[in-house]
Amino acid sequence: LGVPSPVDGIYHTGDNVAIVYTEAINCATWGSGATDLTVDVLPYGETTALALSPTVTCIGDGINLVFDESILRAYYGGTVTITVDGVTDALGNPAASHTYSFVIGQWGTQTSPVSLVGPTDAWLINTTETTVDFTLADYDVFEVEHSLDYILLQYAPNHSGEWITIDTTWQEDLVAYYTANNTAGEAARFTTTWTPTLAEGSYAVRAVAYGDYGFPEYSGTLGGTVDTSVPFITSFTPGDDTLRFGETIVISYSEDLASASFESSDLDLKERIVTETNGIYDTTYVKVPSTEYLTQVSGSNVTLFFEEGFTATYDGADLRIQLSGLTDANNNATDTTLNQVIAVENVIVTGGGSQRLQSLNLAGEHREDGQVALHWNAISVDGIAFYAVERSTDGTYFESVGTVVAGSEAEYEFLDAVDFDTQIFYRLRLVSTAKELQSRTIAIQDNGLAMPLSVEVFPNPIEDSRVAFTWTSKGSEEHLTVEIRDLRGALLHTETLDATSRGLQQSVQLPTHLQSGLYLLQISQENDTQSVQFVVR
Repeated sequence: LGVPSPVDGIYHTGDNVAIVYTEAINCATWGSGATDLTVDVLPYGETTALALSPTVTCIGDGINLVFDESILRAYYGGTVTITVDGVTDALGNPAASHTYSFVIGQWGTQTSPVSLVGPTDAWLINTTETTVDFTLADYDVFEVEHSLDYILLQYAPNHSGEWITIDTTWQEDLVAYYTANNTAGEAARFTTTWTPTLAEGSYAVRAVAYGDYGFPEYSGTLGGTVDTSVPFITSFTPGDDTLRFGETIVISYSEDLASASFESSDLDLKERIVTETNGIYDTTYVKVPSTEYLTQVSGSNVTLFFEEGFTATYDGADLRIQLSGLTDANNNATDTTLNQVIAVENVIVTGGGSQRLQSLNLAGEHREDGQVALHWNAISVDGIAFYAVERSTDGTYFESVGTVVAGSEAEYEFLDAVDFDTQIFYRLRLVSTAKELQSRTIAIQDNGLAMPLSVEVFPNPIEDSRVAFTWTSKGSEEHLTVEIRDLRGALLHTETLDATSRGLQQSVQLPTHLQSGLYLLQISQENDTQSVQFVVR
């Protein structure tokens, strides 16, 4: 036996009905027997079958049956059963008896069509989107031209033929919804919200309409994904929390990440600087410039690649790495924020052990004369031209305070005359013809020694009859007395300043009758007095 038709098991008007075999049959002998062919119909909803008499033609490899469609129409929804026996091939080899059935369908009152018009294909259920709305359309809500009893919303796992009902919407409910929400003539739409509790995977959803005779009409399918797992960190490399020469940092997650979800602000790499004053510890975090490393998101890994000279310039530093904001391909955010501290060592690991390499080793101290002395080693950087010294009061905003030309020396020193309280930060930029490198940041703590009172007038000669000056001292919080005198010592002006004005530009408005010449700005704090001459033009 080959493939009988109609192959879908439902007779539509004009369909061909045939029993086909795998080779030519002996039509000369078939059909003469009383049991060679029986055809009957079981009307819909009944239990007694009735005989039918189609026109039968045997030709070639098949038996064709032509039915009077006016008779079939009377049995709409019924089942026609055909039994064929006595078939042989040209050499008399008999075929097995065969029974084939089909349903008389799609005449008279047809089932309403139905479509799924939303959401778009590739719907998604994840940790933030736990529901999905499916919109039914193109159904005959008032049964004007079609029959409609109810519409099923069904799902099936991909590559599975088992469809499971999500929801059933009855025709009377569709009518009530349309009446309450639509005006006459509008196309019917109905939305069902689904909150699936399914295993992760890919699924298809369809709508199925049923009418009076139980014949289904199917919508197209909308495919989607259920993914409610969040990526979590499975490993961090280096495992001993020490970054050495030529190594990378690798953060591995439990599943592949969406590289497009990564933004530069998601990664925060800073140097951790811990200082101690009188038993009190203070921690400052200084950002590592993004030019010193490259971040790559690939598969389930986030990898940081560092400049070749990074361990030489950051040797001895502690780095804090924080990472958040990443998602998987289905927009599930990582469950934790990475917060890891690692040490930097300028060491190369070989098969026989490890070898320490030449490092910059930036260091410094606050000397008794008030200057900060910085010193560092020369390192091998192609085409290095000079070292730029940068200073910061808060570890965030740095300014250049000088340069040191790179020569053949093995060690370098830089002196910075600066007044500061508690601590101040320094770093180096290594400028070469090819690129720039940046060193680790060091904190210089105040040596605790008192500094004498000093004052500076700028500009000098003064402008607009106003004396602008700054003053500094250390070891006293007493107020300051400011006096303006002429060269004979006569007092022309006096006022008092609070100690909080230290290091800030101040100004004194002079009397308008002063003649051109030299005058004295004299400031006093406790037993310390300083004088500066200035010129009035």
